[in-house]
Amino acid sequence: MDYARLGHRVIADDRTVTNEDFSGPLAGVFERADPRATRIRPGRTLRRTATPIGSAQRLLIALQKNGTHAAYAHDGQRPQPAFALLNTDLRSGLRNALHSGTRKMETWLTGIGACLVDFSDCPQAFVNINAPDDLRIHSS
Repeated sequence: MDYARLGHRVIADDRTVTNEDFSGPLAGVFERADPRATRIRPGRTLRRTATPIGSAQRLLIALQKNGTHAAYAHDGQRPQPAFALLNTDLRSGLRNALHSGTRKMETWLTGIGACLVDFSDCPQAFVNINAPDDLRIHSS
């Protein structure tokens, strides 16, 4: 999908980080890291309003309670690593992971000891829309 055509800001992968045309979600996280903390969520969810109210706060509380630098959602059935809150002090470690070939969010998050946060009360927030059929199934 052409997100720019829909009016969304699109940031291309920085080829100096991985020397690849498409470096995946981790490279996007690296590019957009905020000076304080970065909240990530995929653009392929059903609708923006599907993100649970207070989800950032829920992730932050878990991050602080567990003394970790990252927290990500679990929908009750499986991890949802694209829904996360990260301390940006992870940026140099993320650069190293990208250089070493790590591309999967969950692999990186597990490797840094990120904590899982229970979102089993709202599994509908994690419906992933990858094709027109997905949209037809989940929007009715």
